[in-house]
Amino acid sequence: MLETIKSFLSKTLWLLVFVHQLGFASETEEALPKGVVKVKLDYERMQYQQSFDGDRHVKPLHQVLVRSQPLRKQLQGKFERTDEVVTLRANYGLSENWFLELAVPTFRYKQNSSLTTDNADSLSAEEQQELSRVVDNLQSKETSGLGAIQIKLTQLLTQTDFFYSRWAMRMEVPDQTEPIGIMPVESSRTFRGVGMLFHWSWFPFADGVRHNLKFAASQDWTKDGKTLTGVKGAYKQGFRLGFNYESSIQVANFFAGAGTNYWKKESTKIAGKDQGDPSFLWNIKARLGWGNLSDLEEGKTAFPFLFRLGASYPLRGRNAPFAPDVHASFLFYF
Repeated sequence: MLETIKSFLSKTLWLLVFVHQLGFASETEEALPKGVVKVKLDYERMQYQQSFDGDRHVKPLHQVLVRSQPLRKQLQGKFERTDEVVTLRANYGLSENWFLELAVPTFRYKQNSSLTTDNADSLSAEEQQELSRVVDNLQSKETSGLGAIQIKLTQLLTQTDFFYSRWAMRMEVPDQTEPIGIMPVESSRTFRGVGMLFHWSWFPFADGVRHNLKFAASQDWTKDGKTLTGVKGAYKQGFRLGFNYESSIQVANFFAGAGTNYWKKESTKIAGKDQGDPSFLWNIKARLGWGNLSDLEEGKTAFPFLFRLGASYPLRGRNAPFAPDVHASFLFYF
């Protein structure tokens, strides 16, 4: 009898179920009833000219990207990157417990360089050629296009008034971009390769409060790429682990959240050679938002939506960009 009631509510009052859960309306990324479509638009922007080096110190970005110390010493000037990714996500409820997501990112990448070479007479002829190729690969340019399409299949494991859990399988369809050197330009910032995700949420007795905990693991696809010095071959970024925690509160239509995320990655291998760049990054983040899901209970809106605006700031890292970022999302249902 209880299952029948749940099924009826999910089909006829599906959004009311979201709002009923303590804090569930703050994200509504989980409980997607059968036949319901959720569309989300994500935007992320990162602008940076510094990076954590292998000793966890913040250095100019080009000094970390160029792996050869003799070549690195010859470079003078500044190097800056700006990455923007807009991702359209469409979610569909396959059943009461299974959901499918298709994500299509578009990206715009710009790098500005004033790098010049100092007196390179001390280098050998081969090193001078390598230095020339490094400067060419780091010259000012701008690219844009369609990124790597992502597919995610999610299963709801547990859902009560105080606890929620799910797991997901994720796969990325490789794009045609050629990765160059370590920390390459990414057409998708949220996920790469193939992997799994586990997500737990719990709702304390305080009204509107929610805690989220996520663990993810992924393995990037092997692609054709090259080093900054022009050595071409199989490009593999290595196994990656990630952790994300956030506490949030929802008061009527307003949302606020804060948390942290951490990821760790094996060294990049290009043409079979280890680049010596095992990486990690620890960020803190905060978000504010507004939506009208609570208005739906009173029949005041026919267009339910959620808007989130957030920022993150790096605290510690290794061989990873020192890149505070801004991100926004707009989510609606039909």
